[in-house]
Amino acid sequence: MNKKHILRIAVFFSVTVTACAVALFFAITPLINTEQVKGRLTKSLQDKTGIDIRFNQLAFTFTPLPGFSITDISARFDQTHQVTVNKALVELNPVQLLKLNTVVRRITLQSPQLIGNKTVAGESKSTAPPDFAASVQNGFNRLLELPLADTDHLDIIVTNARSNYFNSMDCRVLMTGRTRAVNIKAQISGLRLETHHIPTLESALKGRITSLNVPHLAVDCRHDENTFLAGTLKITSLQAYLETPKDHCIDARELDLKFALSKYRMTAHLAPLELIYPKGRVGMDVSLSTGQEASIIKFTGEHIDISQARQVCLPLLNGLQTPQTLFDILRAGAVPKITVGFKSKDRRHLFEAENLFINGCAESATVKIPHVPVMVHNASGCAEMNDGVLSIHPKGGHVAKTVITGGDLDINLIDQHTVPFSGKFPLKVDLAELPATLISLLPDTALAREMSKISGLKGRADAILELNQTQAHKDLDVKVEAKNIQAQGNYQRMPLPITIDDGSFLLDEHKIVLKNISGAIGNSRLSDLNAVFDTTGPVPMNIKNMAANIVLEQVAPLVDLFPGARKKLGPVKTFSGIMDIKNLRIKGPMFAPGLWQVHMTGRVKRGNVIFSNRTKSISDIFCKFNATPSTIKLSEIACNIQEVTWLEKNISQDYTQSIVLPLALTRGQFVKQPETCMFQGQLLTISGAKISFTAGGPAMNKITISKLQILDEERTQADVIFYKQPDMPKINFSGKLDTTTLENMLHPDSHLYRKLRAVTGENALIISTDKTSNITITADTLNIDPIFSRKKTASPYRSPGPPRPLIEQKEIFFNVNTLGYDQLVYQGVQAKVILSQPTTNIHITHARLCDLDLSARITFNHAGEIPKISTHIFLNTDQAKEVSLSIGCITGSQSVIKGSYTLKGELSGVAQTLPQVKSKQNGHFNFQAQSGRIFKATLLSRVLSMLNILGDTDLRQQGFGFKTFTANAEVKESVVHIKKAVIDADNMAIIAEGWADPLNDSLDIIFLVAPFKTIDTIIKH
Repeated sequence: MNKKHILRIAVFFSVTVTACAVALFFAITPLINTEQVKGRLTKSLQDKTGIDIRFNQLAFTFTPLPGFSITDISARFDQTHQVTVNKALVELNPVQLLKLNTVVRRITLQSPQLIGNKTVAGESKSTAPPDFAASVQNGFNRLLELPLADTDHLDIIVTNARSNYFNSMDCRVLMTGRTRAVNIKAQISGLRLETHHIPTLESALKGRITSLNVPHLAVDCRHDENTFLAGTLKITSLQAYLETPKDHCIDARELDLKFALSKYRMTAHLAPLELIYPKGRVGMDVSLSTGQEASIIKFTGEHIDISQARQVCLPLLNGLQTPQTLFDILRAGAVPKITVGFKSKDRRHLFEAENLFINGCAESATVKIPHVPVMVHNASGCAEMNDGVLSIHPKGGHVAKTVITGGDLDINLIDQHTVPFSGKFPLKVDLAELPATLISLLPDTALAREMSKISGLKGRADAILELNQTQAHKDLDVKVEAKNIQAQGNYQRMPLPITIDDGSFLLDEHKIVLKNISGAIGNSRLSDLNAVFDTTGPVPMNIKNMAANIVLEQVAPLVDLFPGARKKLGPVKTFSGIMDIKNLRIKGPMFAPGLWQVHMTGRVKRGNVIFSNRTKSISDIFCKFNATPSTIKLSEIACNIQEVTWLEKNISQDYTQSIVLPLALTRGQFVKQPETCMFQGQLLTISGAKISFTAGGPAMNKITISKLQILDEERTQADVIFYKQPDMPKINFSGKLDTTTLENMLHPDSHLYRKLRAVTGENALIISTDKTSNITITADTLNIDPIFSRKKTASPYRSPGPPRPLIEQKEIFFNVNTLGYDQLVYQGVQAKVILSQPTTNIHITHARLCDLDLSARITFNHAGEIPKISTHIFLNTDQAKEVSLSIGCITGSQSVIKGSYTLKGELSGVAQTLPQVKSKQNGHFNFQAQSGRIFKATLLSRVLSMLNILGDTDLRQQGFGFKTFTANAEVKESVVHIKKAVIDADNMAIIAEGWADPLNDSLDIIFLVAPFKTIDTIIKH
């Protein structure tokens, strides 16, 4: 038999068998579909599956595989879901069927429908998170344990499934029971999930996502003994609607997720997808371990819109402090590329802040610094986060008009309360915003209060801002370092505009440091200002050095800023000029000038002082100054004194108006120390005289002159020293003083000019010293009555002890042609005054009083409590004098007697004062006159005229002549007692005796007249 024949027989046999089998199936099918068979099969299925099936729903088929179909199936999936199936086709394994075993090979579910009970779902909300792994494992276990399932191969096919959750689904599940492997492939269209209808989903999302909308998704996953769950999930687009904001939803395109879930690890990879909202591209990698290996969740993003991401993430991640802090810092902008994730060895603590890592950059961002009311706009930079510390490295940005050029910001996200951070930012500062910024950074501080007093500030500076917030301190630590400052503005405490054009500024906590600041206050320039201000220390201000060029006229109003300064200036209304400060140092409380320690050197030029009458009283002031806390020194002082009315508070107006002005002050020096003041200089008068002076005292208001020098060409070269010591004389005079020099300094007919002329007359008085330093006063006229009249008006109270001598010299010589005293005029006075403690002796070697020659000794004794003045006067007119001249001079009237006379006598007296000593004179004198005549109006002529002893001569008109007239008298207590007076007249002799009191204008004299001519003459007359 050939091969072709054998092959023909085999084919024929196969076809025959197949035909018989098919015929058999068609023949058996009606027999099996009887009520008895279906009833028994229905009961068996109900027992196996728990599904209520009626026998009329069941039908047996043998093609293409033997099996049965069930129509109109309805079953409860769980408490909230009902499943209906239009038709389920269960196909059996024919091989096992021939062995009389019922083994399901394939299950096809046609048009199933899953219906959720929304009412029950809403009532069954649970807050417990679902156990995803347990749910998945239970689901696979139920599949693998299906009754009658083929252990080698079970295929479950779902076609055209529908639900109120999706529009349609096609699914195929391929299971191998022996290896416990499951492969699932599904295509779902029109997926719509309302989370509040799905308790487990709502619990997982915590109500933050209200619904999900997926137009189409495809899932392909597997499960076996080695792979708990692995596969891919592809979604064409996804819309997740949020609880807030309600007007936006998460909108993503083309999700491609690969995942794997094992007993010890879960991994997932989401390929970068496009987000419509929030805008960007996002990818994800997840690796979660239940063992010792680290767990990690990592997100990668590109072109993320921060504002949209913030709007979505904040409500989604509500309750997590870390994202709240991150998005509080990062408000808006774009992220070109970023990696964000969590990594931890303990999966339970994976989402804690210390496990967060970030690496990325941002552009055009809006950033808020924690705890600081400062918002950075248009910021760019990069950031990374490790160990709970977020490090931000800005490359640019601006706060209003202030530009950020770089920097670093480290934020500790581990602490859940204070969020400690530190930042350092280089800035291009718009100073107009500085006061408000610092006030917001440091509220309720001394610096903030002073910053609030700044207005109209404008300018720029390069600055570095450092901010630190620590757990230990609640207050924010702020440090600002600025340089290249260009600023203009106003400060409430300073009524002048302030300009800064260079220098650096440092604010470190409560300390402000200025370095090399230069600028201006008004038109006054400042430079090299270096200062430290500490708002907490006991000495908050320390100006280490500063130079300045001050326009005094502008800063004059600043005097009112210092309490008591205006009062110290006295009558000064204002001042002007330029003050060049070479170096200024000030240390002390800023707002307590009285406690400042000032060190200052410099000079004043072109200065003017204006007093109350608004005229320049002192002009063209120049001086150098050096001030320390204990000493003020002014040197090289020069100025013009235009008027001196400002002295009238301390000096009489009569004196100030007598001085010829202006006076030029040169070579001046002033030194003020705590317990002493010194002022010296030289005054140049219009007349050319130079007055050099030195003055001093314990205080400014107690300053007195200690030395005076007057130079007036050859006329005057005088030095006067004034002693303050109580055991020293009042003055020491040396040189030569011509009163003409003094007259030239005074206005004619002024008070002082008249006073001087009253003493010296019209001619000059010269005071000079010789080689032995004795003083000589030479004068044509000297009237000392004005001098003694001032002494009479002096206080009657006398200090204990002897009075201080007037001058230091022991001897003073007087050469005076005419001396006026006590309304009497002395001629040719030559005298010597000897000064010795406790007496002063005046020796008048020669003087003429009304042509009477006299000499005298006057002694002032200051010893003891009661002073004594003694006088001793010698009258010695040896040469005959004309008595009419002397008597007329003494009486001040026309002479009543003439003739030549001589007078000798001596008077002495002791008293406490000069007026008293006049009434205490004692002594004697002898008077002789000859060849004279006594005229009318005398007492003697009136007496004799009554007697008419001279015949026809009228004594009252012609008087009488005498040959001699002699008188001897004694003086007791200034009363003249005439012991013997004889007049040898032409026709008689007269003898007189008695007393006369010239001080009281009284007398008692007896006259004896002899001889008488005849009785007839007596009777006749």
